Amino acid sequence: IHEKFEEQYNEAKLNIDDIAERIRVFGFTPMSTLKEYLANSEIKETGSDLAGTEMVAEILKDYEILLTYMTDVANAAINIGDVGTEDMINSFINKLEKSHWMFTAFLDQ
Repeated sequence: IHEKFEEQYNEAKLNIDDIAERIRVFGFTPMSTLKEYLANSEIKETGSDLAGTEMVAEILKDYEILLTYMTDVANAAINIGDVGTEDMINSFINKLEKSHWMFTAFLDQ
């Protein structure tokens, strides 16, 4: 599980950077501190005393939140003809859905 969590962490770092660059394309300043992210996120931190299966269950809940927002972003991008954002978000969705499937399979074992 640790290796998969690390993969997710590294993927998230890359995605955050890509999103920040996309925000800058439109002339805005993205959030840049963990404090800002936590204050604005529906996803909340959990304790470090969770069992492996509990951690995976938490990640799956977080993925569902992310997928809802990503779908909203993709639809908004389509509505305004923003192909760049649509492409980026669709790539994120595909990867997240695959990770969701893998973690769900892990819990079903």
